[in-house]
Amino acid sequence: MSLFVAGTDTGVGKTLVSALLVARYARELELVYWKPVASGAATERDRTRVAELVPGAGTAAEAYLFADPVSPHLAARREGESIELERIGARWRELSSVFPGAGFVVEGAGGLLVPLDDAGALLTDLIGVLRLPVLLVARSTLGTINHTLLSLEALARRDLAVAGVVLCGPRDEENRAAIERLGGVDVIAEVPHLAEVNPATVAAAAAELDPAGALRPWLARAS
Repeated sequence: MSLFVAGTDTGVGKTLVSALLVARYARELELVYWKPVASGAATERDRTRVAELVPGAGTAAEAYLFADPVSPHLAARREGESIELERIGARWRELSSVFPGAGFVVEGAGGLLVPLDDAGALLTDLIGVLRLPVLLVARSTLGTINHTLLSLEALARRDLAVAGVVLCGPRDEENRAAIERLGGVDVIAEVPHLAEVNPATVAAAAAELDPAGALRPWLARAS
């Protein structure tokens, strides 16, 4: 299996959590990081960032890579392209063939309902094409209960499986308990704010991630 790392919003910590997952399990599993659609490459490329934070990590090239740090549908339009789910699906099948024994950490772009094209395709449609369970990344702070429950509802309405939730930021036991109780999910991990994000701090945080190993079965082999 593999995991799709999605977020309740942009900037909630999806790339960091993806790097932590790879760092946490790379010693015992063959893992590959892949972000099918990425924008903002003019300033930072998430694939490069993960490779820097987890030296030796396996990564795969994006199906679509755009320069502007805007919604994928707009970034594509500005470059005269259109994001096609069929092309991403074909790339996914190709990667699964190239790395037959690997588990993939697949990172989404923005929140769950971010548009991929002007015709109405959303990130949730891409998750459906890949048929992967979702690890939902959310902030731990004020507002997260609403945002996380709305995201879980969007996934449930589309019959998309949820592997769990990861909260990023200061620990908040009340928010965690409310999300677990009202959302019917497990908060797999809580990732504290890292004053510096570098290979050493990522390695240290990864050692504390998912202490029960709940995510290991999802990553043990490609679907």
